[in-house]
Amino acid sequence: MIDLLVRELVSTSLFFLRLVPSNTLMDRIIRDPKVMGGKPVVKGTRVTMETILRRLASGLSVEDLLKEYPQLTEEDVRAALEYAARMLEEEGIEIEDEVLS
Repeated sequence: MIDLLVRELVSTSLFFLRLVPSNTLMDRIIRDPKVMGGKPVVKGTRVTMETILRRLASGLSVEDLLKEYPQLTEEDVRAALEYAARMLEEEGIEIEDEVLS
C-alpha cells in the first residue's frame, strides 16, 4: 500500500522505489521533547513529519523537497509516508460521506 502511495506522489525519475522494510524506515523517526516540542522528526534533523507531509500535499515534488531540505534523503521521505500510514491505521480520520445522486 505504501509503495502505491509513494508512486502516486513521486513523479520524477530521481526516485526508483526500492523495497526497504518498514521497521528500517521507522528507525529514521524519533521523538525528543527537546526537539521541535516532541513532534516526530527525522533523526538528526529538526524536520518534522508534518512538514514533509504538508509540503508533499501542497504539490511539492520529492525532488524539490530534497533540494529545499538537503539534509533529507529519499528514505526519510518514505519514512514520513510510512509514519502517516501507520497513524491512519491506528487512529483513522473522519471524512464526511458524500451522497452521489
